[in-house]
Amino acid sequence: MTYALTGTGIWDVALRYGDRAEAKEAAAELEELGFSAVWIPDAGGEDLFGAFDALLGASQGLTVASGILNLWMQDP
Repeated sequence: MTYALTGTGIWDVALRYGDRAEAKEAAAELEELGFSAVWIPDAGGEDLFGAFDALLGASQGLTVASGILNLWMQDP
């Protein structure tokens, strides 16, 4: 199975490092506005996968991705 990213995505640091409840509301609103993906940064040190989980849980089919994963700062 292959997946193709289509549509329009948005990158926003606040979705990663801002208030988690506000980020979830923003993700749901972005999906309602027609965005198909959100990209969040990983400068490392904080719970990247927790941020993924929150954003995915706030949407129905939004693609959530990190442009770069800092391998030295995340557990495998």
